[in-house]
Formats: sequence, structure tokens, C-alpha cells
Amino acid sequence: QRRALFHCDECEKSLCEDCLKHHSRFLKTHKVFNILKAQVPLHDRTSTCSHHPGSNLSSYCSPCSTPICSLCVSGPDHIDHKITPIADFAKKNRVRLSALIDSVALLEQEIDD
Repeated sequence: QRRALFHCDECEKSLCEDCLKHHSRFLKTHKVFNILKAQVPLHDRTSTCSHHPGSNLSSYCSPCSTPICSLCVSGPDHIDHKITPIADFAKKNRVRLSALIDSVALLEQEIDD
């Protein structure tokens, strides 16, 4: 086990250098930053809605494939859409992503052998 020096905002996951290498290869659009050089401590970071700047993202809209705030949930753009609490969506996808990263690491190891 290595020390996590990086953090991905989208995955809400801390990464060591090896994990960062795999993560960055497959998730190029994710914003990853060095924890030691962070301007704002991790526990103070929140994501706000691009449509409602004062509102925190609280849900995930599956048909739109986007995180949304409570104002978006009640607005006209997401009527009849499948909405999931963002914590549930993140947990489910963290497990899935971790399994995929493990699979890639095993494949890389097989190739190297």
C-alpha cells in the first residue's frame, strides 16, 4: 500500500501514484489534484451546480448523465427522469471503477510477464 497523494473530485477518491497512472489513462477528463498542494482542504470541498451556483450537487440524473442540485430536480428539465441520490450513485460507481482498475492492473501484469 502506498500513500495517497492525489485526489479525484469526480470519483471522490484519493489515489497513490500507481493508481493515478491508471486512473488518468482511462478517465482523462477527471480533475485530479495533488493533496499536498491543495488550496482548499478536502473536507471543505463541495461541488456546486453550474445552473444554480448557490446550490450543492445532491442528485444524479441518469438520462442526462449529470449531477444536479435540488432545484434542478424540481425543475422542468428533469421531469420523469430517474434521479438517484449522488452519494448512492458515487458509491455504486466507486465499486465498479475499483473493479475495472483492478482488472486493468491484472491485464497489465499479464502483459509484462
